Amino acid sequence: MFCSILSHVTGEGFFISGQSAELRTVEVSPNEDIFADVPRTPHLRLVEPILVTDTLVTPQHDPFELVDDEANVLFLTARGGKTEEIASMLAADMPEIEATQEALMEKFNAPNLPSVVNRAAVRKILEVEVETDPSVRLSSKERKIIRLIAAGHQTQTIANHFGKNREAIRTSKKPLFGKLGVRGASHAIYRSHELGIIK
Repeated sequence: MFCSILSHVTGEGFFISGQSAELRTVEVSPNEDIFADVPRTPHLRLVEPILVTDTLVTPQHDPFELVDDEANVLFLTARGGKTEEIASMLAADMPEIEATQEALMEKFNAPNLPSVVNRAAVRKILEVEVETDPSVRLSSKERKIIRLIAAGHQTQTIANHFGKNREAIRTSKKPLFGKLGVRGASHAIYRSHELGIIK
């Protein structure tokens, strides 16, 4: 508990098992034996959680918490699902799926769906099991293209970065996606996280 308490000192309060808590700093002398197994450091500052029972503190809301529809759409998008396929799988209308995709982009402050997949994977909202596949070898240019896609850049911006035209980058994406065994940009970002190309 000692380490977890220290790791949660990030704001004015935090939550333990759904209850609100305040932070209270306690000065500990290296001569006191209250933490016999903790290495001694002069004037170590510890944070001690104090549970508050009679409080009007509103529980903090995780801005990246997904509702069921958002989680399902994100999961299917990351695995290469196209909008119409996702609508069919979830027995939903296309406008519903598109609205959910827009909500995800807004929630993650992302310009497009590949960027949503990247940000969700980085924040560990989207589970990714890292694996190694020696058959997947990307050139430095292909790795750069993947990273630019993950950052939310459109094809024209990527083309400008390389001093190429838009069609040249589109042509470069096809063999790149083929090497990764993916159907599109969002799927490529997810697969790149699986392979450890993006971390």
